[in-house]
Formats: sequence, structure tokens, C-alpha cells
Amino acid sequence: MPGYSPYYAHRYDTFRQAVRRYRPTQLLPALAIESIRLEETPKGPEWAACPPWALAAAARESVLFGNEYRDSTPTPADVLRLGHAFNQIHDSREGDDPLELLTRVAHEQFSYQEPDWTLVGRTHAMVLDGLSSVQGLEVVSEQSLSQLIGCPLSQAVGARFALYVGARMHGGWVDPGWLAQPNFVEVWKQVPLEAFHATIEALTASLPEIRALPLPAIPAGLERYGFNPLVVHPLVQLGATQLLAPVPRFLLWAITPASLFYAGLATHGDAFARDLGRLTEHYVGRQLSLLSTGRVRPEIRFRDSEGEHATVDFIVEWPTLLLLVEVKSSRFRLADRAGGPEMRQQMDSLFGFAKEQITRTAKWILEGAPHVAGIPSDRPILGLVVTAEPYYLANSVLYDPPEVAEAPKRSWLL
Repeated sequence: MPGYSPYYAHRYDTFRQAVRRYRPTQLLPALAIESIRLEETPKGPEWAACPPWALAAAARESVLFGNEYRDSTPTPADVLRLGHAFNQIHDSREGDDPLELLTRVAHEQFSYQEPDWTLVGRTHAMVLDGLSSVQGLEVVSEQSLSQLIGCPLSQAVGARFALYVGARMHGGWVDPGWLAQPNFVEVWKQVPLEAFHATIEALTASLPEIRALPLPAIPAGLERYGFNPLVVHPLVQLGATQLLAPVPRFLLWAITPASLFYAGLATHGDAFARDLGRLTEHYVGRQLSLLSTGRVRPEIRFRDSEGEHATVDFIVEWPTLLLLVEVKSSRFRLADRAGGPEMRQQMDSLFGFAKEQITRTAKWILEGAPHVAGIPSDRPILGLVVTAEPYYLANSVLYDPPEVAEAPKRSWLL
């Protein structure tokens, strides 16, 4: 690109064109190597110069828009320059407030700084462990999950973890031929060979197949925060048998509760979302039950002359405090994670409803309503809203949830 410099502010399209200077078959392996190196590098100046989210964005643009009719061969210095180019993107939107600006930055960056192992472990604890305890689920079962991801969920978690380790040890490359090696015999005892093959098939797509996927729309000017199809298909087929994970950690992200949520929503509709919401609530209750002190009471349902009602999902009772816990499984849409124009409205809807539920429960307790008899009203009451995915700035001074009648201001943990 004549006259191009990664060190001066430019628009996102300039970064995309910089990525398109290189063949995907050459750039994607180089990005994988740098992604692996960064995972093993302490967060510091190197992260700032070429952060992992910049590498993931470069991989996305190469997969979606790159072509093989290029002469430039990327060097490690070129990959670093792409990181600089990403850092210099300046796409401003008129009317954006600080909450919108920082929300998009948080959702772009924070997930790369969280331990991936906890996300995978949460899948097992929330979904698999919950299936045996939550009754009356509409569509979620071991069988439906197996059909959704190609093999039993417990095996899918193990297979993805093993493939992730293999990719990290081989520069992002995954060779199905590994599975026939004698050193995999011990792995087969934990994860059947069929599960590996099913997992590889589910996660792999060619460049044309990825480009044909229907991608969710993103408001103009927010293209850098667009959906990355490599989260769904983290293995890219670059040849007859060559499979590459340009962003190896996406092999783990493909089995997180969020990934299951969107895959299940596309297949089963809102019933899957409702079921996952119940599993999320049960999971939060299990965590509360681990408290060494305090009595945990589950939701209380009752009927009166005005109809059916319910308290918050959990009430935790201590000698000096009552904690009212409301669990919400609602998730940000892509445009909301990008700080789009309806983001604040979505937050107000979620947290406003949760605060109403907490306020009603607190009012019943303070008034000594019959259905909450036995719950003490002689101590401070604190409300806590737990969400299925992070709303990073919900507790910041930049966001003030809508007030509810009789709700004391700032008495909430979101």
C-alpha cells in the first residue's frame, strides 16, 4: 500500500487493506504463531504493541477478505506492524458517550485477559452438572446437546482441550493423523476417538465456507467489533488435510456457555434460551450454597388476589445482612457489545426489571408479608444482580440504572 503507515490514525478499512496485502495461506500461520507466543508472554509492552484481539481481528479480515493473488510474504515484523495498525484505528461515531466507548473496548479486550480454563470448566459445571438436577427443561438434554455439537458434551470439552494443547505445541496446526499415534492411547481412554473426529468436523470450515456464513449486522463505523466467524469454526482448512487454528484459544471458546447459547438458539429457538437460563440460575444457587456462613433460601412463589408472584431467585441470610440475589440470563447482542445506539436501552431493560424484583421482595420482607414469614427484617438489605455474561461497566459511575419507586439509590451490586 503506497504511502501506508501503521503509526498514524486511520479508519478500519485501512487496517483491512493492510491485512489483504498478504495471502491467507501465509498470513494465518504467522498470526497463529504470534497468538501462541502472546499467550505465553506476561501482559506488558508486547501486549500493548500487538494485542491478541488485534491478531484475532487480522485473522478475521484475512479469512473473510484475503486472497492468494498477493506477492508479499509476511515476516514477524509485518505481523507486529499489523498490530500497530490496529492500535491506530480511529473510527469515531457522533454522539457516542463514555459508556458506549468503554463498553466496546471492554468487550473487545477483556475476554482475552480472562483464564480460558474457567470458561470451559463453567460449561461442565453449569450445563452438564445441572442437567441431573434441573427438572422440566424444554429442549436441553444430553441427547440434544450431543446432536448440537456432534458428540456428548463431556467428550466435546475434553476433545477441544486436547486439540487446543496440540495446536499450541505445533504453531497452530492440527493434524488429525495425531489421533492414530500411540501416545494418544491414554487420551482415548478419556475421550473416545469418535468424539475427536466429530469435534474436528464440527469446528472445521474452508475459506469459502466461512465466507458464505450469514454474519450478524454491525452498525456502520463499528466494523472492528464485528462478529468473528473463527469463534464458530476455529479450524480453517487450508489444504486437502491441512487444518490451522489461526487463534488457538478459539478452540476453547467454541464450547463456552455463550457459544452453546447462540448455537442452541439458532437450532431450538427461545426454548433453548429459557432452559439455559434455568441452568444458569441453578448454577448460581450452587455457588451460593458453598458459602461457609449464611442461610440460602430459594425463590418463594405464591398466589394472592392479584395473581401469581415470586421473590428474587435467592435470599441469603446473615446475622447482620440480607442479600437479595436476582439471576438474569439475558445477553448483550453484538451491536450492544460494540456500544451501539441501543446498548443503554438494553441495560436499562435488564437491570430495571431486576431492581423491580429486588425492590418488591425487600418491600414484602419489611412489611412482614405472610409468604416471607420467618425472614428477618431487622437488618440492612442489599440487592445483587447476577448475569450470565459480563456487563463490564454496569457497576461503574458511567452507568446509573433506572430508579425504582422506594428503591434506595446506589444500594445495588450489578
